Amino acid sequence: IDITDRKQSEERIRQSEERLNGLINTAPVGICITDESGTFESVNSTYCSIYGYTEDELVGRPFTTVVPSSKVKQWVTAHDRFIAGQADVRGEFATVTKDGRELPILADSMRMLGPDGNPRKVTFVLDITERKAAEEQLRRQEQELRTNVDQLRKAQELMQLTQKELQLSEALSRSVLESAPVGISIVNHEGAFETVNDTFCEIYGYSRDEMVGQPQTLVVPSADRTRWQQLNERFIAGPAELRGEFATLHKSGRKVVVMTDSARITGRDGLPKKVSFVIDVTRRKEAEAEIRKLSLVASKTDNGIVI
Repeated sequence: IDITDRKQSEERIRQSEERLNGLINTAPVGICITDESGTFESVNSTYCSIYGYTEDELVGRPFTTVVPSSKVKQWVTAHDRFIAGQADVRGEFATVTKDGRELPILADSMRMLGPDGNPRKVTFVLDITERKAAEEQLRRQEQELRTNVDQLRKAQELMQLTQKELQLSEALSRSVLESAPVGISIVNHEGAFETVNDTFCEIYGYSRDEMVGQPQTLVVPSADRTRWQQLNERFIAGPAELRGEFATLHKSGRKVVVMTDSARITGRDGLPKKVSFVIDVTRRKEAEAEIRKLSLVASKTDNGIVI
């Protein structure tokens, strides 16, 4: 046996393991490693912070420590199937912190072999509490705004409001728009901003005066502007939908990823308008990209992960 080759191979493995462990310990996402039986063998500091435990409190305990009691049996079955190579574990899940608080997470797992040749489960965890709360707030605000707009339109159509009452209803709609914790914009049938709230301005770094009257493509990357204008025209014409995640543009030029949902309304002039509800999900997308990067690095590491 060539001892030099063996030493070099061992050194490459050691360096590879050190690089991976360094990534795990400094990663902005939670990472845990569990053995075949579901026992925590390793957790990084972010994972501990997410759940409120110390490393010593988790290592050696079952992963079901952070699972709601009603879901333990289901999760143990899923873990066993994953270890056996019969299923994947990825998606959104409800977990529980040390103080008993329910915690929604986005998780992805990969199967690795430990130094003993036995399989391990490496799980990457992202706390999505803020995102879920924002989504719920978005749904509530959208419903409130739809309700106010519908009430105002019906009142106008029936001609049953005095001018004073009409102004009061419009003031109520403006109040809902301005107090919303999500970005809201109203775009006319020509694609120009008619109204934007403070949150929308904060997301993109513009003042209200800089946005109102400008085309909505102001916040769209130049390469996407033609396609975006076509989407808007189809939406205004109806009955197309316009919702999902989109890459947009901040005043400074940096990319802003947003989750958007839009509603079609008729203005007082009888022309259609688009009301858009916007949440900045840039940080979430960056964290998801970090999960994918760590997963890829781990999958290419020689001899698995150091436990």
